[in-house]
Amino acid sequence: ISNIDELHGICILLKPNNARLNVMFKYCINELLTHLHKSAAENIVFCFTNARSTFYEPGDTKPALETHLKGLNEDRGVNIQLAPPTTYCMDNEAFRFLCCIHAGETSVISKRGSYAESWDISVKETIRLFQHFEEITPHIVKETVSLNEARQLILTLAKPLADVTQNVQDNINQIDAKRKEIEALESGSKDLKKKLKIPHPQITTEPLGFPRTVCTNSTCIETKRKAHTNEVQVLYKTICHDHCYLENVTPEQVPNPALQKCQAMNSQLFCSKCGCPWNFHMHITFEQGTETIMVDDPHIQQLLSENRSDLDVQEQ
Repeated sequence: ISNIDELHGICILLKPNNARLNVMFKYCINELLTHLHKSAAENIVFCFTNARSTFYEPGDTKPALETHLKGLNEDRGVNIQLAPPTTYCMDNEAFRFLCCIHAGETSVISKRGSYAESWDISVKETIRLFQHFEEITPHIVKETVSLNEARQLILTLAKPLADVTQNVQDNINQIDAKRKEIEALESGSKDLKKKLKIPHPQITTEPLGFPRTVCTNSTCIETKRKAHTNEVQVLYKTICHDHCYLENVTPEQVPNPALQKCQAMNSQLFCSKCGCPWNFHMHITFEQGTETIMVDDPHIQQLLSENRSDLDVQEQ
C-alpha cells in the first residue's frame, strides 16, 4: 500500500455463524492492527458473507466479535466500531444461480424469486458500503508506512545498540577498576605513570585486493567504540562470498540490487551462508581484524598534568 496516498476502506470478511472466533482469526486481526496506524481503525468495516442463512444479520459471530473488539479497546486503546455503519451482510448465491442458468440448468428456475431477493439485498448492502467509504475521511497511508518504517528501524538497531551499550559498559568497568587502584595508590608520579595506559579493543583494516560479500544485518556484525570518542566501528564478521567478482557493485553500499546475482543468494534471494535477505548484503574490499591497543587513562593523565610533584600527587 506504500504506492498509494489514501486508503478509503479496509474490509474484514466473516461468516455470520461462528459463535467462537478461532485463534487464527484473532491472530490475523491483531497482526493487522500491529502494522496499521491507529487512525486506520476508522476505516475498518465488517462484511458478513453467506448471510442468507442468518436472515442477513451478523448472527452468532456478532457477540464473539464484540467481545474481541472490546478487549482490543481496553488493551491497546484501538476503538473499532461494530455498528450498522460498519456492518454489511450479503450473499453470493444469486451469482451462483446466474451461473447455473448460463450453463443450461433448469432445476433452479423455480427459485428465481428467492435468488432475486438475495441479489437485491446484496446490491443494496454493496452500495451502502461504497457510500460509507465516500462519507468517511480516507486513511493517510503515509502514517502507516512511517509507523512500519520506524518499527523496522527499531528492530534493526536493537542489536547494534545493545553491543554499543555493552562495549561502553566494559570500558567504564575497566576505567573504574583503574580509578579504584589510583585512589588506593600511595606512591609518586612514577607509580602513576605505570598505570597510565589501559587496554582498549579496536577494529583494524587492511586492503584485500578483491571484493568480498558480507552481511550487514545486526545479527551478523559486531560493534566497538573508538577510544575517547563516541565513534562506533563495525566488524563485518559474516563473510558470505569471499571472492565475489560481480560487476556494477558499489562497495559499502546497502542495499545494492546487483548483489541479487551473488552466488551466495538462493532462488528466494536469501543468503545460503547467513540466511538473511539480499538487501542486507554489501561488498567490501578490505580485511578486518581486532587488536588491543594501549590508551591513556584520562583520569590519571589529568592527575599528572595538574600535580607537579610526587607530594601533590600523593595528596590528590
